[in-house]
Amino acid sequence: METLLVFLDADCPSCLDMMKENASSPGSGDCLRLAVLVNGSPMHIDNISARLPEEVLSEWTLLWCPDGMKEAARLYDLSYLPFRIA
Repeated sequence: METLLVFLDADCPSCLDMMKENASSPGSGDCLRLAVLVNGSPMHIDNISARLPEEVLSEWTLLWCPDGMKEAARLYDLSYLPFRIA
């Protein structure tokens, strides 16, 4: 099984577009999709949930990085969002 890890900002339209674009499509195979919110608080996950259709959300596991963007950037060498690791 493949894993797709995406770091995102809840208020970033490009981040939400990436989630839509990388939701499964017929024939795409098994893939674990993890979206890591690196800004705000766990409540900001609700912002993401409110802006994406259920068929997209159901493909993703939404996580929150309590150490925020600064720590995620240090650990994963993030220089922009959304940042994708496949």
